Amino acid sequence: MPPVNRTFTGFDATILVDGKIVGRSENFEVKIEQGNEAIYEQGTRKPVEIKEKKFAVSGTISGYFIDYSLVKKALGGTSFNESLPYFTIQGYLENPEDASVKAITVQFVKFDGIDIKVPLEAKVEQSLTYKALNVVFS
Repeated sequence: MPPVNRTFTGFDATILVDGKIVGRSENFEVKIEQGNEAIYEQGTRKPVEIKEKKFAVSGTISGYFIDYSLVKKALGGTSFNESLPYFTIQGYLENPEDASVKAITVQFVKFDGIDIKVPLEAKVEQSLTYKALNVVFS
């Protein structure tokens, strides 16, 4: 039986538009919220049912690099924001114990906000928050 608590390491998060790689990211985070709701009957303390609501996918990528010329070629737009209606982020998780690799694909992604840190005499750090419509683990 495989262990319940396995350690995974991530690598090679890529940003894809129309199936073409247009960028890469050093760090990549995915947050999935289900938003369950407890249903109570009048006069009871314990819920009688827990209803599942729609889930929401969000996250951040940082240290990213996007080749804007590839985005323009892929979609024929004039600027980055006009050219990128939806994109895909694909990352991989590796189990160091048995070297197995799992893929995580975040689909129909749009950027939500950007954070740029410009420290003195250090590497400029960029971080983007995003929202997505779907996530697939394989």
